[in-house]
Amino acid sequence: MRHVGRNVGAHIWRWIPSLAVLLLLAALILPHDRADQLRQAQLNRQQGHWRAALGAYVDLYAATPADPLVLLPLADAYLVRGEWSTAETVLRELLNLRLTPAERDAGWLRLGWSRLQQGAPHDAQTFWKAVSPAEAGPLALLQSEQALLQGKLISATTYLNQAVDLPPALRSWRDFRAAQLALPQAPTTTLALLDQWQPLTSAHPLVPMDLAALHMEVAALRSAAAWDYDARLLALARQWASEGLPQAALTLLDQVPPSSELASRAADEAARLEWINGDSAAALLRLQHAIEQFPNVPALRRTQAVIAVSADQLDLAQSALSAAVLAEGWSADNLIAGANVAAAQQDFNAAAAAYATAIELAEDPGEYQVQAANFYISVPLRVCSEARDYANQALGSAVDRTARLLAGQLAVRCNDPTAALSVTAPLADDALADPAVGYVRGAALWQLGEHEQGYRLLAAVCDLAPRSLWRQQAEQIIGLPSSRLQPEDLQ
Repeated sequence: MRHVGRNVGAHIWRWIPSLAVLLLLAALILPHDRADQLRQAQLNRQQGHWRAALGAYVDLYAATPADPLVLLPLADAYLVRGEWSTAETVLRELLNLRLTPAERDAGWLRLGWSRLQQGAPHDAQTFWKAVSPAEAGPLALLQSEQALLQGKLISATTYLNQAVDLPPALRSWRDFRAAQLALPQAPTTTLALLDQWQPLTSAHPLVPMDLAALHMEVAALRSAAAWDYDARLLALARQWASEGLPQAALTLLDQVPPSSELASRAADEAARLEWINGDSAAALLRLQHAIEQFPNVPALRRTQAVIAVSADQLDLAQSALSAAVLAEGWSADNLIAGANVAAAQQDFNAAAAAYATAIELAEDPGEYQVQAANFYISVPLRVCSEARDYANQALGSAVDRTARLLAGQLAVRCNDPTAALSVTAPLADDALADPAVGYVRGAALWQLGEHEQGYRLLAAVCDLAPRSLWRQQAEQIIGLPSSRLQPEDLQ
């Protein structure tokens, strides 16, 4: 037995040098691998591949959770995607660490921004008080955004003028906002700012808009600069409404003079904006004032009917519709308003008939065919038959692009990928620039088993429009990036 013990001991001692070498190699290799992972994650981030960057930082976090080099860009990836609560959890963990002054400023800026996006401006201001003077420029830019959310255009402009010494991405955003704010009173300044504007090449955690939407708005802003004052007000109000800045949009719409030819339209759009943002009572009150001022504008009555239906005021909806019909008969627009009332009363056959009649009456029925398709989608009722038929009928009309995208989405939904690719073929060159086109074509390719090509387009959608429904739908197909963290996984 002693002999066996001596042999075992001898074997153990023989292996110790080899084990030491292996441990030394591991100590050398693992940090090197981690450095490579960090470099690759940072490269993805710089190139705007936010989906890949998120996956990489999640994996790095799993290995080294308490590391500012991982936590700060991980939070940025969640902010870019609009996943505010998860980003906030990461940022709170970051701010519990020992940080450099620059890292701490970055954490407080982002935490305040996240709170602002979640509707807590007081919290945002509290957190921003901890930001040092070194970040006064970025802080002023974020405070300008808060002022816009509150509809305070003068304050927004004041803060924007204080936003100096910015990194390139934030400087690009500041110049875009300055071009917007100048549009009503100084359209030549808007054009000058756009002429020198440096486009963003990637989404940014402190910029509240996806790339595709931003570039479309820049083009629309340039066009609007050639219009008259009232039209410029409406154009900018529509932009801000689409950005989720309803108070700023309402402030502009209220500036349209009552004597303007666009005054009734401004009142109509203001009422719709209040309605969309959940205040039907305020919308109906605004409409009542507008109708008293413009009694012969049937569009106001139609809007009143639609909003009254949603507020379950069917008597008001019926009287508003009757007034619109009295003013201009059963026009296509009045028939669509009637379809809304019928649908609210669960009379879907009457609603469907109203859409069909409106299409027959319209000189260019494309817009009404798209609305009919959306009616069948929203019910939902015969989505893969009537809805698709109406979308396809609108091809070649004034709303051809909208119709093609809708027809493509419906083809994907109805498991007809070949039709989806065919109907969106004229838009194929935009697949890497327009998230709607990229989603439809990527999803269709995926359904056809072309997973590599489909994945490439769907991943590009995620990077191009990370805060959009397109990204969410794309990830329902290709999955979430890496072993994505949940808030409860964070320390």
